[in-house]
Amino acid sequence: MRQVYLLSLFSLLLLISGCAGKKVCKNPQLAKSNMETMSFIPGGKFIMGSESDSFGDKPLKGAYVSSFFLDKTEVTNAMYKEYIAAVECSKPPKYTEDPILGAENLPVVAVSFKEAKDFCHFYGKRLPTEAEWEYAARGRLELKKYPWGNNEDATLMNYRGSDSSWSKPVKSYPPNKYGLFDMTGNVREWVVDTYTKSFYGCAKRSRLDKTINSVDKCRVNPVNKIQGQFKVNRGGSWHFTEG
Repeated sequence: MRQVYLLSLFSLLLLISGCAGKKVCKNPQLAKSNMETMSFIPGGKFIMGSESDSFGDKPLKGAYVSSFFLDKTEVTNAMYKEYIAAVECSKPPKYTEDPILGAENLPVVAVSFKEAKDFCHFYGKRLPTEAEWEYAARGRLELKKYPWGNNEDATLMNYRGSDSSWSKPVKSYPPNKYGLFDMTGNVREWVVDTYTKSFYGCAKRSRLDKTINSVDKCRVNPVNKIQGQFKVNRGGSWHFTEG
């Protein structure tokens, strides 16, 4: 899970923090310090998808996203515990009773889509769209399988086939060109989109969109907001092959 902070009026509206129906004991310093853990992603046009259809990534299509900030790392157990304590107004457990003892810097897992959205909202942020996530993950490198090129490299990501049999602490591998860690492998990450197979095909295509380098209006800051049971997650995982 990662969070986005947009450079727009929308981000200001999200500054109303907290979770509906719950008493919130928020420390205002939390949101301030949280911004220091984010990378600025300058907006631009990119080629989305891949030539492989193994995960339904076809066809290649031109897309555009506006500038935004994105968390440098996956949300850790320690970060999520801090959030739970603030929302529930509870005291931290004693050192010897801490359930995440020794796993503070591992990415938090088993978090539902709604729980991920609530976490982001608490900090005045939101989940990234699928387009934002992919644009940031590529790190200015287009038409490549990984943020560094097309070759698998166990020294650059945590996946089945590397030297790990579980998730690893965040920042265990080098970042991409935007300073983002573990965009390939470790654990999969929620994005805000609902999954529908035809969404990026743009049902009412513009005649101007003749090549993958063109950007149809429906793929300018695209996000699939329709109601649906299946939500998108990205990024590969330690128990998947090839990140």
